[in-house]
Parts: sequence; structure tokens; C-alpha cells
Amino acid sequence: MNYMPDELTSTIGRPAHGTTSWAALRNRPFSSIDRDLDVDVVVIGGGYTGLHAAIAARRSGARVVLLERADIGVGGSALNAGHVSPMPGAPPEQLVRRHGREMAAAIVQLGEHAVRSVEDLIVDHRLDVGYGPTGNITCSTSAPSPGFAGRATVLRSLGADVVHLDSPAMRERGIPSAFSEGLLHRVGGLLDPARYLDGLVDLAVAAGVDIYVNSAVDNLHDEDRPTVHVGGYTVRGTSIVLATNAFPVLHRSLRRGFVPVRVCVLATAPLSDQQGEALGWAGHEGLSTDHHIAENYRWAPDGGIIGGTRLVGYHYGSALSTAADERLLAALRAAFLSRFPMLADAPIARTWGGWVDMSMSSLPTIGRCGRRGNILHAGGYSGHGVAMASLLGSRLGAKAVNDKTDATPFDALAARRWPVEPVRWIAANATIASLHRADLRRDRRDRANG
Repeated sequence: MNYMPDELTSTIGRPAHGTTSWAALRNRPFSSIDRDLDVDVVVIGGGYTGLHAAIAARRSGARVVLLERADIGVGGSALNAGHVSPMPGAPPEQLVRRHGREMAAAIVQLGEHAVRSVEDLIVDHRLDVGYGPTGNITCSTSAPSPGFAGRATVLRSLGADVVHLDSPAMRERGIPSAFSEGLLHRVGGLLDPARYLDGLVDLAVAAGVDIYVNSAVDNLHDEDRPTVHVGGYTVRGTSIVLATNAFPVLHRSLRRGFVPVRVCVLATAPLSDQQGEALGWAGHEGLSTDHHIAENYRWAPDGGIIGGTRLVGYHYGSALSTAADERLLAALRAAFLSRFPMLADAPIARTWGGWVDMSMSSLPTIGRCGRRGNILHAGGYSGHGVAMASLLGSRLGAKAVNDKTDATPFDALAARRWPVEPVRWIAANATIASLHRADLRRDRRDRANG
């Protein structure tokens, strides 16, 4: 996940540049690189994946350097919606159909392990990240159906800790009536992503990781000991970990593994007592819809409501523009009002947006590349990266030092490759448009059926 702050001028509000609902990251005395370096492990990228990789490698005894192209927190690790969920981007039926029941079960169970690993880290290091183990609910906005309830049965058969919530159970929890039924994933919850990132930086510094900011890598040379160039300086490592996610990849073999798609987030002002009473939702569970392009909602730390996605966008050549996309914001606001009509008078206090690294399969990838297999990489979290990026980052760091580290199910999956341009632009935008139209048709049908 990588989000980049927007300077927004939109119909749903004019927030200050880069404003989000999350805590401000602490100022750090990090500098840009100012000399040549020769170390054991070079980590490129200062988000969840990169920091976890750096911490794991350093704790294994390696000399570790982390290079961040801008500053810690400019990407999605500080700006996502903070849902700590075990579920991958692909639905369980698709996992079973494409990969078989055994592999699907391994993927589902790894997701829950990833969440528990994050929870253990928070407890063991007393990280103040505002975490609440509320669980997350995948919601249907259609009339209740046996098929949706059956998904809980499939997930349980794969080892997931999930229960089906019928309409009475949803109303008992105070979930708004626009969400007709749900699948409660009891493993997981919500946190402040910026505070989590701050905690990881503290752990990396305490472990002895050397962090350099404003140190964008110009190029990578795939040699026996891979080398990267940063400005006029050379950094060489026995292993290199690529943790750039939606930002441009640095090895040609990975350039078609995933594409950056644009998403957006909105947040209301803190709700009044009357608005809060009208809304309900006292359990503060994270909510997401089962649309093709999902929506997600949660309570904000200040007592407002945060909503995200609904429509995504792809720019030609995988370009990363920081300009606001009014189509995405308008679609999200319309969806928000449809789900929460009782909050029609709640002002939108801020909006932000950026990029998600989307794989063809909606599953993450992890692996090795390079002449000697000493360039390691992970990414493609497809909007489900808080827990999984943390886990896979730790696995990358361990693998960079010790090749005997346990494999994940994703090690065994061959990544599907996106086509080259201009076919990529045509295919990506045609697919997005088709999925969005299908979601709109479904919503119109649901409204017609009452």
C-alpha cells in the first residue's frame, strides 16, 4: 500500500495539504546518505514491509541500511485506513477455485497468523498505536442470501475464525441497516497507521538499523554483491530487499508484477451526540463491503467516520500523479451518503488519497530475483497490507540473512504478469470500468428491491 498526500480542491471539502485523521509522525534526526556504504543487507523503502525487513535482518546479526526516497511516512504505511484484517484481496471461493483447497487454507491461515503477529508485536513492545481488537466485518449491501452465508462455511472449512451475522445480529450490533448481513472476522481490529509506523521506526532505531531519508535510489546493478546508486554515492550489500510497493520497482523482472491504482479516503468531522446516537455502531468494528471494488468504513480516533475506496483509477505508464481525482472522490461521497443517510449533515472534514499496489491475482507476492537470487522482494498487497506487509517484511529480512527461513504459501505461487503498455492501460481501465458498472447495477437493484 502506498498513498501519497494530496493537495485537494474538491466538491467534498478543501482540507490542508496532506491532512489525514491520523497522529502526526514525530520529527526524526535522519539525514540523507552522505558516503559510500558496504553492508550485509540494504533495504529500499521505509514503510511497513521495509521497516519489518530491516528489524528482522538486524536482529539476525546483519549490518543493515534502510534507504527511503523521501521521508518516513509519505507512503501508505502512514496514510491507510488502519484495518488490521486477515483476509486477502481475493474471495475464498476464488482462492479454492484457482489454487486448490490446501493452498487456499494455507493463505487464509497465514492471514490470521499475520494479524496475531502484529498484535503480539504491539503487546510485547508496548506500542501505543490505538489498537482495538474489534474484528472486521465483510458486509453485504444486498438482500440476505444463502450464498453469502455459505461463504462463512467455506472460510471456516479453510481454518478462518469467522461467523455469519444475519440481519437481526447486525442490527443488534447497531450496524447501519444499509449493511444487510455480514461475515465477522474475529481476528483483527483497527489501529492508527501513523502511530504504528512511528513504533516500527523506534524499534528499527533501537535495533541498530541505519536509516537514510531523501535518498532515492537512481539505479540498481545486479552483480554478485548487488549495488545501488544514490546521488553520487554507492551502497553495496550481500542482499538487497526491495520494499517499494506502489512506487516504481528497481528490477526489470518485477516491473509487470503489479500496477499502482489510485484510491481515496474521506473523513467526517467528529459526530455530535445526536448523530452518534442515530448511527449506533457501538462496537466500532471495521466494515468493508463485498463489492468488486470494495468500500471500507471505520470510526476515526476523533469520533468521526472514515470511508475509503469505492472507485479506483489507473494512469498510463503506471504514473504516480499527486493530483486529486474528482471522479473517485465523488463516487466515494455518494457511496458514503447511501450507506450512512443519517449522517447527511455531517461535514466532510478532510480527504486524502494515493496508490495501492495491485497484483493480477489480488494476492501479494514474495520471492527472489537477480543473478544470484540475493535481491528479495514483496508487494502486491492489493489494499490488504497492514498485517500481511508486516509479516512478509519480517520474512524478507530473515531470508536476507538465513535462506532456511520458513516459506509462505505465496513463495509457491507464480505471479501473474500485467501486460505491457498500451495494452495495460486499456485492460486496466476497461476492467475498472466494468467492475464499477457492475457494482452500480447491483446497488440500483438493491434500492429497487427495498
